[in-house]
Amino acid sequence: MLRRAKRLHIAFDEYCSHHDQPHFALSAEGWRQIDYLIHILQPFFTFTTLVCQTKDSSIHLVFSIYNKLFDHLEGSMRQLRRTKFSWKQLMLSSLEAAKEKLSKYYGMTDNVEGDLYAIGTILDPSNKMEFFSTSDWTPDHTGKDYKNEYRESLRSLFKRYSLSIPSDITQSESRLSTTKSALERACMRGLSRPSTGPQHD
Repeated sequence: MLRRAKRLHIAFDEYCSHHDQPHFALSAEGWRQIDYLIHILQPFFTFTTLVCQTKDSSIHLVFSIYNKLFDHLEGSMRQLRRTKFSWKQLMLSSLEAAKEKLSKYYGMTDNVEGDLYAIGTILDPSNKMEFFSTSDWTPDHTGKDYKNEYRESLRSLFKRYSLSIPSDITQSESRLSTTKSALERACMRGLSRPSTGPQHD
């Protein structure tokens, strides 16, 4: 809706002027706020659209998507903290609330039995255990070691399934697809870097 309004802003302004309704027209500052909202919401729109459209498995991308969204929110918040304009301070408080809400949903991934999101991430050949080797996954203040915990969850799952597979089963030959889906490509791009945002004062 915001993007459509932005595309039609000249028509909106002309309509308000022609019908003598200036109180319905947005000021230049108002349109700048629309620009900023579009920038902030763009990654959420992109990933929501791609997740809904994909027909492939996407469990291995969950952490990457969350990381992109958190990086984008935090980058936008850093930009807003550098200015004292009232509307930007209001937007900053809104982003803080958005990050808190996103953190709530992100925390729910810990409640999935067997760490399935982590296992899905590890089983992705482009991730493996290296995904959890960055500083983002170092033991937290509680001492929880995510990397070791996820490794043990994978071993436990592998052991459970290996016991249920008949010993005489024939392993089929298959080739892994190297084609990246649109969702995977979005996760690989630097789409949420704060430097791409509006630089208005």
